[in-house]
Amino acid sequence: MNTAVFSIPNRWQKGAYQIKCWIEKYARAVDQPLVVTIGGETDSGQIWVADRGTLTPQQHQAADNAVHILNNFLNQPKGEPWKARNNAEQELEKQLAEIDRVLSESKSAN
Repeated sequence: MNTAVFSIPNRWQKGAYQIKCWIEKYARAVDQPLVVTIGGETDSGQIWVADRGTLTPQQHQAADNAVHILNNFLNQPKGEPWKARNNAEQELEKQLAEIDRVLSESKSAN
């Protein structure tokens, strides 16, 4: 399986495992499975794809999307790294359900 290195701010290291698992789960949910390796901090404020490694362009896009979702969530005033996985998964599930609903409506309209 293709791998990439992600940098996580030191202040979020406590939630590194949850963040790793969530990125991998997100990638599987969008049919772009990948393996996450956690690297050192490159930015004190955000998660980054530090090294694309062996990711395909589609997997890299999925990884970027997952990072964007997590950064938005964790940088909210209430964000706590150890809660990231559960709260972000709930938001991901809502977003995927909304996409499914929109696509289903467009199919039934045709």
